[in-house]
Amino acid sequence: HVVQKFSNIESAANAINTNFVSVFTPANETVSVEDVSSSNEDLRPISALIVFDVIRRLRQDKATGPEDIPAVLYKRAAALLAEPLTHIFNVCLAQGFFPTAWKLATVVPVPKTSKPSITDLRPISLLSTLSKVFERILAKAVHHHFLRSSGGDQHGGLPGRSTVTASILIHDHITRLLDLDDVVAVQVIAYD
Repeated sequence: HVVQKFSNIESAANAINTNFVSVFTPANETVSVEDVSSSNEDLRPISALIVFDVIRRLRQDKATGPEDIPAVLYKRAAALLAEPLTHIFNVCLAQGFFPTAWKLATVVPVPKTSKPSITDLRPISLLSTLSKVFERILAKAVHHHFLRSSGGDQHGGLPGRSTVTASILIHDHITRLLDLDDVVAVQVIAYD
């Protein structure tokens, strides 16, 4: 519907792009490895078995990223790709480097409504499959470090925990505090 309001596809694409750019805040590209507070020295080298497992679990129903290689090809070649990717991932970890090609994304406008205007489109970034594989491996590797630093009150991204369990915990904590004789108010600060 949005494209029909323009004289040609190129002018529609430029208008959509202009709208997306108007609400985009660029990331701070000046961050270096030395600026990161936690060191990557605590991370163990990644094993080929872990890389193989993550590749084999890729979802085939997801759209391809900028490299335009479907997940099914990665999955079928997992046994051949695991060793070289393991080496690349471990070099990236050792050097504190994330390849520029993995930072690229294909941005696709997805309508929020059935008859959208340009402002009703939301940008969806289709990321490189290799960046997603590396990210999943890193997420597993740092998971226990995150839990140790966040304490037992973390509920996001954990099995058996959710916004419901977080709400119950918060409610319980607040009501216990309000039951104390010397407490007249409770302030809550939450971050996401």
